Amino acid sequence: MRLKQRRRQRIPFDLAPLVDLLFMLLMFFMIGYSEKQPQEMEVNLPTSAYSQNKKNEENLQFFLKEDGKLFFNKEEISADQLEGKLLGIDRERSIELHADAQTSYQSIVNLMAELGKQGFKKLQLETEKAQ
Repeated sequence: MRLKQRRRQRIPFDLAPLVDLLFMLLMFFMIGYSEKQPQEMEVNLPTSAYSQNKKNEENLQFFLKEDGKLFFNKEEISADQLEGKLLGIDRERSIELHADAQTSYQSIVNLMAELGKQGFKKLQLETEKAQ
């Protein structure tokens, strides 16, 4: 008795949707991963005979430029945005204040007062070591 051989039915495999999917993923990652260069802050710090340059990545960094522009962790913010940026941040973290040597004293005092009002107690004024 001879058995009939069954013909295997081939399932059509269309590559077009797979290619579309891979292309979309490639585009997603190319657009989503735009490599931004870290913004350098040009601040002329005041000089001091005693200057500690202990850089701690966990410290919050504020930059106050001569023209009054305020930067929080190298991102420009306005004074109105300051309170919103500080929400949810541990009040025990240290703050490094990099104020330009030509910045008005009042601007520094205003920033320090706002940080104190928000509950931050550890503040470092960054300086450069005098030559």
